[in-house]
Amino acid sequence: MEKIDLKALARELKEKATTEASKPEPPVIRKPETIRKADTAKYERRRALKSIISSANQRNDFDLRHHVYIDTEIYEILRQIKTQTRLKLGNLASVLFEEFILEHKSEIIALVKAKSNRLI
Repeated sequence: MEKIDLKALARELKEKATTEASKPEPPVIRKPETIRKADTAKYERRRALKSIISSANQRNDFDLRHHVYIDTEIYEILRQIKTQTRLKLGNLASVLFEEFILEHKSEIIALVKAKSNRLI
């Protein structure tokens, strides 16, 4: 898994937000045959992100009563996404944690069973 420099990403997003507010960039127009695999992969990641955000915003079955503490740079990025998409951060965290738990369910069960506790 590729490590992401969160400080640099947060700084880049802040700078981009301030420069975009001052002057809009002209759209880049490409012919369909010039689209590269990297562009397709980027499009797929963006589409997946939009799907996750949409799913998080549509979910109303979460009991959002508990706090989750996250890194400041991660929060800065999420705050900017929230501003642009009206994302509910509690729902996003719940969706992502739910996906993580479902994906690693068997490992989590094994870990919980393996934990030595005199009462379990």
